[in-house]
This record gives sequence, C-alpha cells and structure tokens, in this order.
Amino acid sequence: MKYESEILIIGGGVVGICAAYYLAGQGQHITVIDKGEICSGSSYGNAGLIVPSHSVPLAAPGVLSQGLQWMFDQESPFYIKPRFDPELFKWLWQFRSACNERHVRDSMPMIRDLQLASLQLFEELATR
Repeated sequence: MKYESEILIIGGGVVGICAAYYLAGQGQHITVIDKGEICSGSSYGNAGLIVPSHSVPLAAPGVLSQGLQWMFDQESPFYIKPRFDPELFKWLWQFRSACNERHVRDSMPMIRDLQLASLQLFEELATR
C-alpha cells in the first residue's frame, strides 16, 4: 500500500508524538520517524517531565563551571564529545554570555508560561 504524508515529523519523543496527535486530530496525514523506538530517547529518560514550578533556564549563574566539568564526563547529562568545531565553540560562547542574572530573570516568565501551557495540554490528553 502506498501512502503519502502531508507532514513528516522527525523525532518520536513527547513533543513529536504530541504534535502528530494534534495534527492528526485536525485531519492531517502524518508520518513520524525516529532513529530508535518511539519515546525511547530523552523523553523516556525524563518521562516527558512537565514541572511548572521549575522555571529557571539552564543558562544561569554558576552553571558554566559545572557544565564544563560535565562536558568531559561521558556519564554526565551534558556530555559533548570533545572536537574542534567552530559551531560548538560559537554555541559555548553564546551559552557563557547567557549565564547571568538578567537572562534568568528575563527568561523565567516565558518558561513558566510554556510549562503552564504544557501542563494544560497534558491534563487535556490525560482525560481522553
């Protein structure tokens, strides 16, 4: 059987699957692809965790030194294989620039609002 999708979702984690669910509910033809099993990667590790009470962004004061230590520890949650990569260096420089009080203060309302919206959608899905 030949089937043509209108929408291709790359990544079968909690976000990809929820996007597919809502788009399919609108009558869209969806195909989801993932390199592994559905919801077996990061979404499995954090169980699609929604925590509206934790609205501090990752880039916060003091995180840089811990992050640099984690980068070189293969067992850490922030391991990045050491390599010469200008894009990686650019990202690290921008991350370093964001590790300040102003960034945290400015980011918290947006993160809180996103998490509250996620919680509302989760409650909606849980009642179906």
